[in-house]
Amino acid sequence: MPVTAKTSSKLAKLGDISTFDVSTTAVPVDTSDSSGSVPTLSATFADGTDTEYLLSETVTVSAPSIASFSGEVVSHSKAANSNRYSVNVDSILARLNSEIRTYPFPDYAGAEYPELVLYSLEYWTQQCGIFFTKVEGDVLFYQSGYGHFAAFAQDYTRPLRATRTPGMSIGMYGLNGRVWTGFGYDFDATVAFPSGNYLGLQVPTPSETDRLVFGADIYLAGTGRTSDITWQLRRYNNSKPALRISVDSEEGFRLKSADSPGAFGTRITSVVPKGQLYSVYASVSQESATTTRFTLTVFDAAGVLVDSQTATDTSLVRGNAALTSVRYHGYAGGSGAELVYGNSFISRMSSVPTKKFVDGKSLSNGPKGAAFMVGFSGNAWEHIKQYCSIYHLDVSYQDGKLTFGPRKRDVTVGASLGELSTTTQDREQARNVEVVNQNHKATGVTPAVLWKADSVYQVAVGEVQEFTVQTPHSILETSQPVCVSGISPYPYKTGAGQYVVTGSDGYIVSPTFWRDQGGSITTAITDVEGEIKVTIKGPDYDSPRAPYRISEGDAGRPALYVTGLGILAKPATLKVGTGKSKAAKDVGVTLDSPFIGNAKLAYDAAVRSAQTFATPDITATIAEPLAYDEVSKLGVYPAGAIVKLNGNIMRVVSASQGFSKLSGTALQHNTIYQLKRSFTGMTIKQQKDFYAGKTIGQVNIKPLWKAN
Repeated sequence: MPVTAKTSSKLAKLGDISTFDVSTTAVPVDTSDSSGSVPTLSATFADGTDTEYLLSETVTVSAPSIASFSGEVVSHSKAANSNRYSVNVDSILARLNSEIRTYPFPDYAGAEYPELVLYSLEYWTQQCGIFFTKVEGDVLFYQSGYGHFAAFAQDYTRPLRATRTPGMSIGMYGLNGRVWTGFGYDFDATVAFPSGNYLGLQVPTPSETDRLVFGADIYLAGTGRTSDITWQLRRYNNSKPALRISVDSEEGFRLKSADSPGAFGTRITSVVPKGQLYSVYASVSQESATTTRFTLTVFDAAGVLVDSQTATDTSLVRGNAALTSVRYHGYAGGSGAELVYGNSFISRMSSVPTKKFVDGKSLSNGPKGAAFMVGFSGNAWEHIKQYCSIYHLDVSYQDGKLTFGPRKRDVTVGASLGELSTTTQDREQARNVEVVNQNHKATGVTPAVLWKADSVYQVAVGEVQEFTVQTPHSILETSQPVCVSGISPYPYKTGAGQYVVTGSDGYIVSPTFWRDQGGSITTAITDVEGEIKVTIKGPDYDSPRAPYRISEGDAGRPALYVTGLGILAKPATLKVGTGKSKAAKDVGVTLDSPFIGNAKLAYDAAVRSAQTFATPDITATIAEPLAYDEVSKLGVYPAGAIVKLNGNIMRVVSASQGFSKLSGTALQHNTIYQLKRSFTGMTIKQQKDFYAGKTIGQVNIKPLWKAN
C-alpha cells in the first residue's frame, strides 16, 4: 500500500508527499495527570499548486503504518524560492478544545448502569459538532466502540418551529436535550428539522445495516391519560410512512407503523406498570429492500430491561427514507400526572450483521457504571479526557473515526521494540493524596434547594439588581421563587422556592402588595456550570416602606431559597495514604473533578494518584524501525498499548509515526492483573525466593518474574 495524500480543496493541489509525522498521546492513567493531547499530523510536500488555499481544508494521509489520518489544515508555511511546503493538520479531537456548556442527565432512581458512561461521551462529543453520521460537507464522523443504543442529536434539540394549544405551556431548551417538562392536556407540538429531513435510513449492504432509534422517557400515571409520539418519515418516492408510540396510563405502550399518518398497521404492544419512569426505544431498520423491522424496547429507571417486542413489515418503508419531523400529542380527558416527561432523543446507527448489537457491555476493568451524567462548562477535551481516565477508558483516532473503548491491559503479542534508553529516578513523594468526592444525588422530580441566601439584599422603588451565585451542583433548570409572608415548612428542602420581603419599618411586606406593584425575584442558570443568576426588582409604587429588604432574618434562618432540578453535590475531601509515611510533604495533590460522584470512584482515583507519589519514575524511550510498507507490532494506533520491557510492564503514552520508524515514550504500568499472569504456575515459595533480599521500593523498580 503506497503512501497517499488527498485534500478536499477544489483550488489547491497537494503535490508529492515528502515526509509525514503523526503524534498521539494516550489518556493518562493517573487522574491527576493533565497530559494527554489530541493527535496531530505534520507533513511536507513538493510541487503543490496554490497551496495557500489549503488552510481550513481537509487533508487525509494514508500509509501502512497509520492506516489513514484525516483532519483540518491549521497552518501552512513555504520558504521563499522553494517548491517544498509544510502543513500542520489537527484531528477531529481538536474540535473538542472549544469552550462549551453541557447539561446534566439526572436519573432519579440513582441506580448505576454501564450504558450511561458511553451515552455521556456520545452526548458531549455531539455537542462539539462530532456526529456518528457524517455532517454535510465533512468527511469526519464519530463512532463508539460499543454500538449506538442511544445518542443525542443536536438538530433535534434546536427545533425550528413548534405549535401548541393556546393556554398550554411548552418549554423549549437548547443543548440539554429536554423538549419539555409537564406534558399537558390537549397538547400538540411539532418539531421540524432544518433541512426538512434528518438521519436517513438506507437499504442495507452486505457489510452494513442502518437503523433509526427514537427514544423518550415516559412517566405513566393518572387515570385515563393518553398521548402519542409520531416520527414522520419521507421515502424516495415522496410517500410519507410514519412510526408512532402510543401511551396509555391504563394499558402501557404500543408501537404502531403506517404508510400514511392516518392508517397505522403494524402494531406491537408492551404492557408495563404505571407510576414509574421508563425509557422507551422504538427502532426501525431495513432488513432488505422490501422488509422493515420494528422493535419496541422498554427499560426501567435503573436501566433494567422490562420488555422487548419485534415485528416486520413488507409494505411500509421499502427503500431509502429520512426523518422529517416529530409530533407530540396529548389528548384531552383523564386526570393525574403527566405522561411524557422529556429527555427525548434520536439516533442513527450502523451495525455490521456479523456483530452483536451491544447495549449493556461491561466497559472496562475499572468502575463499571454511572448513576448520573453531570454537565460541565469549559474546555471539552480536558473534561472528556478526565472522564475517560476516571472510568478506565482509552480514546483512539484512526481512519477518520473517534473511538472510545476499555483501557488496554494485555501485553501486545509479538511487540519487541528497540530500547533506546531507560531512566529510573526518584520523584516528589508525599504521605497522602486528596480526592474530592462530590457525593452526587439527583433532586428527583420535585425541585430541591440549590442555594439559600447568607446575606440581606436591598432594593429601592423600581430598582433592578442582578447578581450571580456559585453552587457545587450540576443544574438542569431553576424554579422561580414565590414571595411568602413566612418560610414554611422549616427547614425548607423542596418546592418552588420562597422568599420574604421586609419594609424599611422592619415589618414583613404583604406578598400580594409586592407582586401587584411589580416586585419580583427571578432566577436562571448561566453558561457557567453551577452558577445561578438572580434578578431582584423593586415595586414600582413609591411607598414610604421602601427601600425593601430581601432575606432579612436570623442568621440561621435565611429567607431566600432558590430551588431547581438537576444533580446535587455535597463535596467532601477524602485523604488516602500513599504508603510513604516518612515523606516530607503531607499532600501530594488534591484532585477535584466534577465526575467523581461517589466513594467508589473517589477511592479508585485516589489509589491511582497515590502510586505516583509512592513509586519511582521509570520511563523508557522506545523506537521501532519500519520498512516502507510495514505496520508496527503495536498496530496503527500505538498510544495506550502495553509492552514488556526490562522486567516491567510499560504503557506507551506517546508515539510519533513516520515513513520509516515509530518512536515514543512508555511509563511503568504494573497492575495486579498483569503481575498475577506473570507468576502463573509458580509456588508461593518460588515467588518469595524471587523477591529475596529486596525492599518494596526495589520490587517496584523491576517486579516481573521474567525479565521479558
